[in-house]
Amino acid sequence: MNKHPQGKILFFILLCWCILTPVSASAEDTLVDLCRLRQRCAELTDNTDHRETLLAAEKLFEESTLQKNELYEAYGLYYIGISHLLLGRAEEGHKNLNRAMEIAERIENDTLKVNIYNSFGIYEANKNNHILATDYFYKALEHALRLDDELRRSKIEINLAHMFQIRKDTTGYKYTADAYSWGKKHGNHNLTICAGYYCAYFRHLQGRNTASRIWPHSTNYTDTSTKPQATTSSHWQHCARPSHCNTTHRPPQCPKYTLRWHKCWRNRGTTVNPMPS
Repeated sequence: MNKHPQGKILFFILLCWCILTPVSASAEDTLVDLCRLRQRCAELTDNTDHRETLLAAEKLFEESTLQKNELYEAYGLYYIGISHLLLGRAEEGHKNLNRAMEIAERIENDTLKVNIYNSFGIYEANKNNHILATDYFYKALEHALRLDDELRRSKIEINLAHMFQIRKDTTGYKYTADAYSWGKKHGNHNLTICAGYYCAYFRHLQGRNTASRIWPHSTNYTDTSTKPQATTSSHWQHCARPSHCNTTHRPPQCPKYTLRWHKCWRNRGTTVNPMPS
């Protein structure tokens, strides 16, 4: 007969506490590490350092698989996929994106779906499947609007603008004007430059040459014909002819056009200027 059953129970509780507490702390630390790795992947992608993104994404995938964390496993696959895609290994990228989508649908994560649908759009656009690419961009936009995620919405709108540019359809202006306004308001320099290029392009296509060619120092011109209202001179300031160029040629023919313009201009062809979300 046990003389001290309560003492044994207390000892058992203390033993469990000593064993489980370090495990719990370790699990929490691991989750923080996974979160930091995902953030690192996002930053590297935004900086177009896709080789470094790939290395970080592979580590994220390995760690999350080891921890059986499906959310970060899917993020790892997504960043592996988009990195391969933007490094020119389209099929390898597409394979990983499909795996990421399978998990995203299983865990019902709309943020991941936004990223992956947008990436599918980039994949199809680079294969010149423009109708299918547009459909994917619209799916991504639908999820971004549902999440009220304005940054991702703006990036997707840039990609949609490119699809309309290929068709020479000025309907694309409404998307790029939204993206430009958001980028300008929130100080997103890269987004503002790319959106500004498309704004100027669509204005030129509409025959509003005065609007698309306004010089940076002409700050009094405001186009009020389309909502949301935007100062078209600002579009030109960010992505077109520099003030020191006194020619009447388009920017690529100007001997002193800026590096900012050149970065946008060289991507103007049928290959989409990708905006990973």
